Amino acid sequence: MNKSELIEAVEKRRLIEFTDEWLNVRTVEARACVRLKDGRTALIGFQVDIGHGQPQEQLWKLLDDPVRMHAVHGRNYATKRTIPERYIEQVLEVYAQA
Repeated sequence: MNKSELIEAVEKRRLIEFTDEWLNVRTVEARACVRLKDGRTALIGFQVDIGHGQPQEQLWKLLDDPVRMHAVHGRNYATKRTIPERYIEQVLEVYAQA
């Protein structure tokens, strides 16, 4: 996904599927498209498809490999969440936030 697609996903509150380092497909709520302090564009999302006893703060993800992400069209979210400070600290600029 490119930057404009990530921004659109956040603005339309879409779900994003990504492939993790173990080749598992996971789903996150697209919460913010940002530019990190090192210049990379990234998506901050809340993982919704695996929670098995995990503390909620560990389900937040910072995704910076757009090749491994795609929007799930027709699937949106409405839940309000606050992005944890540890993710905000890495951000230089916010392009879009839900």
